[in-house]
Amino acid sequence: MKGKYANAEEKIKAGILFCPAEPELVAIKRKTHNLNVDYNQTYEDEFEKRDAILHEIIGEMGEGVRIQGPIAFHYGKHTKIGKNFLQILILLSRTTQR
Repeated sequence: MKGKYANAEEKIKAGILFCPAEPELVAIKRKTHNLNVDYNQTYEDEFEKRDAILHEIIGEMGEGVRIQGPIAFHYGKHTKIGKNFLQILILLSRTTQR
């Protein structure tokens, strides 16, 4: 074991600077990014499929969570979302008139 922390997960939990290139984090990130793609390719009314994917990504998730895609979690497993959470992304684009 190197130093006080055995691995990147322990560093993250302790709020210590970590290297995102560590193999365990690369594996988590790759799995999560692939699940992001899976989620983003579902239809909004595919509740069960979306819920299953979110449960694979997110560390802790309460009941009744609805997230409108697209999503882009980096690691996901460190994310906690309470029950009845609803997320809708609003993108605003500034336009100018000439």
